[in-house]
Amino acid sequence: MHPSRLVSLCCAGVGVLFVSQTAVGSFQLDLEHGWRLFGGVALVVASLYAAVRYETEPIVTEYGPTTYLLVGVALAWIGTLAARLALGLS
Repeated sequence: MHPSRLVSLCCAGVGVLFVSQTAVGSFQLDLEHGWRLFGGVALVVASLYAAVRYETEPIVTEYGPTTYLLVGVALAWIGTLAARLALGLS
């Protein structure tokens, strides 16, 4: 898999969890939840665009420290958001 596509899909996973964190539980459309929903949707759309355009506009071009850092941070963020969803924290 191209490293740019991997980074894009990891970021899309973070965005999906942001959206699901807003939708699950007591859905309130206040400022905090509205920004989280907006940020999640924007992250998903931008990540999917980057995943499709990875050949012409890559985020990273090779597996290296930058790629591993971006993927590691995204996976840690996914783990944290998934744990918060599982525990019912908002």
